Amino acid sequence: MANCDWAGILAVPEVFHAPILNVLFSESDMWLNKDESWNFPQDYDPEMIKEEKRKELELEIRVQVDELMRQELKNLKLAVNREKELPARVKKGKKGKGKKGKKKGKRGKKDKDLTADRTIDSLYKELVEKGLLIQSLKVNLSDYIGEYSYLGTTLRQVAVEPMPSLVDVKQLITLYGILPLGSPEVHEKAPLVKSLLLAGPPGVGKKMLVHAICTETGATLFNLSSSNIAGKYPGKTGLQMMLHLVFKVARQFQPSVVWIQDTEKTFYKRVPQAERQNEPKRLKKHLPKLLKLLKPDDRILIVGTTHRPFDAELQPFCRVYQKIILVPRPDYASRYGKYYKAFHVA
Repeated sequence: MANCDWAGILAVPEVFHAPILNVLFSESDMWLNKDESWNFPQDYDPEMIKEEKRKELELEIRVQVDELMRQELKNLKLAVNREKELPARVKKGKKGKGKKGKKKGKRGKKDKDLTADRTIDSLYKELVEKGLLIQSLKVNLSDYIGEYSYLGTTLRQVAVEPMPSLVDVKQLITLYGILPLGSPEVHEKAPLVKSLLLAGPPGVGKKMLVHAICTETGATLFNLSSSNIAGKYPGKTGLQMMLHLVFKVARQFQPSVVWIQDTEKTFYKRVPQAERQNEPKRLKKHLPKLLKLLKPDDRILIVGTTHRPFDAELQPFCRVYQKIILVPRPDYASRYGKYYKAFHVA
C-alpha cells in the first residue's frame, strides 16, 4: 500500500472511492505478505481454492444442520408430550384386574441369570472344552480374491440380470458384518443387522468369509452348528443352559460371531433318517427368541452358511436371517485374478 497511487484514486469520482479501496485493502491483505518463493511458475494456489470452497460448503452444511436441529427439537417436544401423557395411562392401567403384575413375574424368571454364582472365566473355559468357542483362522478379507462383473452393463442392455460378482460379496460382507462389529460408532448409527446368511455352492469360500469377519474385527467365534452341538447339553434344560452360556460369554467378549454351519439342517422340512439321532432342529424355536433378546448395543452377529437352502422351510428360515448374501462361483475375471496372483507371488 506504500506504493499506491493515491492521487490517481482521488482523481476518480468520489462515488467509486469506497469500492476501489475495498478491493485494494483485500488484495493487499491477501498478496502483500504472501510467500510465493515456492511458486516460481506462478501456478494456481490450491489452498486458496480450498479455502474459498470451504466457506461455501460451510454455508450449505449450516442450512442442512439447522434443518436437522429443528427436526430434532420437534422430536424432543413430541417425546416430552408423550411422557406427560404416560402417567395418565398408568393410572388407567392400575384400575384393571392386576393380571399384568403376574406377567412381569414370569418375565423376570426368563431373564434370571442361570450362572450368577460362576465367574466368566469358568464359563469361557467350559465353552472351549465343549468345542462351542473356537479359534478363528487368521484370514483377511483381502485374501478372498475376486473381481468386478465386467460384463454386467452389457448383459443388462440385453435384459439379462448378471450374477453378483465376488467384489459385490466382499462389499456386502464389509457393510453388514465387518463395519458394524468392528466399530461401535458404526454399530450405533447404522441399521441394526443381527443375522446374516451366506448361501452358495460348496467350495466358494463361505467358511473363509466367516473367519475373515472374525479376523478383521477381532471377534470371538462360537460354533452352534447342528453337527457341533449334537450330544452336548441334552434335554430342554441343557439346551437353555448352553444358549445362556454362549450368549453371556458373547456379550462379555464382544464383538462376537455365532456361526451356524449348514444352517438349513436347523430348519429341515424333513429330517433324514441318518440324522435324526443328532436332533438337527434343536435350535429352530430358540433362534427367533435369541434375536429378540439381542439389544442394539450388543455387537453380536449370527452368521449362517448353507449350500442347500432349498432343504429348509423357507418361512422360518428367512424370518431368522435378516440379510441373505448369495456367494456365487467365481467368474472368468475372478479365476484369472486368483491364478495370476498365485503365480505372480510364486
